Amino acid sequence: TSDGTTEEFGFEDGGGYGDNSGSVTVEIWKRVETPTNYSLSFDGVDDSFIINNNPTLDIGDEVTFEIWIKVNEGQNNTAIINRGNNKYLYWDVNYEEDFNTGQGFQIELMNGGSHEMYQMDYSQWYHLAWSYSDLTNEFRIYANGGYIRSEFDDFNIVNIDNDLIISEGVINSTFFSGGIAEMRIWNIIRTDEQISLFHGTELTGNEIGLMGYWNFNEGTGTTAYDATSNGNDGTINGATWSTDVPPTSGGNNALSFDGNDYVTIPHSSSFINNTISISVWVYLDTAPSSSESYLLF
Repeated sequence: TSDGTTEEFGFEDGGGYGDNSGSVTVEIWKRVETPTNYSLSFDGVDDSFIINNNPTLDIGDEVTFEIWIKVNEGQNNTAIINRGNNKYLYWDVNYEEDFNTGQGFQIELMNGGSHEMYQMDYSQWYHLAWSYSDLTNEFRIYANGGYIRSEFDDFNIVNIDNDLIISEGVINSTFFSGGIAEMRIWNIIRTDEQISLFHGTELTGNEIGLMGYWNFNEGTGTTAYDATSNGNDGTINGATWSTDVPPTSGGNNALSFDGNDYVTIPHSSSFINNTISISVWVYLDTAPSSSESYLLF
């Protein structure tokens, strides 16, 4: 039921600690199912996502770019996210960073050269972020909410009147194979703390400095909507909706019991009280029959 029906259960103390007999009143609610999260899945053949050219996509003196992304095994070199000759996210199978070798992401700008970001494994979700200030020439890199490193260079980002495209196949007709669950573009520098705290949190679209936000949670149709007031909605070409999404850190988790499992909480004097309230979310694989009962506490 979802109307807060209550049931009262009496119990008698068998002795040992004085008379602790009493009753428990349980209020029962049916949990409202949370909306399903989605991502866009790209097949690496001809799928793409296109946001039409708009001046509100132009980058100013400061920019922060964030994305949840997973790359499938076998991905070749390609510009995964680009606007004209500015490749904001480029996959390089010959990536090298200091002492690490393998595959990973970098950015390649029309006038600013190539800058390595982060080495990645295939078939895993990553939250990647980078920021750049034309005022300080600092380029900062983040992975999964954590600061990785920074460098100083004059990127000289030039805005181009082109569409913003995911998986255009501009490099040897190579398209993106993998998934994208969210993309954010800011016209401010997000701090280390902000990226750490909010990289796994869904935004409203009204945050200060947010110039584009696509959470890809529509789950149907060929349009992914920009949640900001700029309205830079994108068109999906071939990519499909998927429920394969990044894990939620610190939430939406539960313990699963197989019928023999249990959790023990050591006795504490703080448990001894004349009144007590207990609140719990419970999901039953099968409903008990009229002759069965489950002891939860």
